[in-house]
Amino acid sequence: KKEETKATEHFLKTITYQPDYTNAYYNLGAAYYNNGKYLQATQMWEEFDRRNPNDPSTLQSLGEVGIDLGKSVEYSESLFLRAITLDSSYAKAYVALGALYLTKKEYSKSEKYFKDFLRLSPEAHEAYYQMAIAQHQNPKEALQSLDKALQKGFKDYDRLKNEVKFAQLRKQPGYRNLVKKYFPGKE
Repeated sequence: KKEETKATEHFLKTITYQPDYTNAYYNLGAAYYNNGKYLQATQMWEEFDRRNPNDPSTLQSLGEVGIDLGKSVEYSESLFLRAITLDSSYAKAYVALGALYLTKKEYSKSEKYFKDFLRLSPEAHEAYYQMAIAQHQNPKEALQSLDKALQKGFKDYDRLKNEVKFAQLRKQPGYRNLVKKYFPGKE
């Protein structure tokens, strides 16, 4: 907490004495965000975006803080899509869209964006796990994604055991085989 306060003070001073140093706005937004000051974070990131409109990480940050502030899903969605338009290799926007569509229960869109993310970040076990949730209505695909998540390092048995979307999947022999393989003694 003390370090975050120092960071906030530092970037406020930087903006005061060097208002043209645009990175200070982004960094101050991050400091505010880390302190739970989402409105102030939004203001700083919007100012950074005004000064530097082609930065996908700012759009990503604005989209995430929009979710935290309870803004419309469409608000965050448009920012994540704009980030991808600016930089098609900006992985964070793909995973954010995958998660966003998962919460909206738009499973095919969620799966698409998780796949796009995994093409850029193939070792991300959490994305495979989230994609398995998006695929829960197709047990074969869901089990493949879950197997990948476990291969890549997903280890949270309690989360796996309690995931509501996996209720039907748990009845599959393939699911039980995965649990036996990766969580011996827990089946």
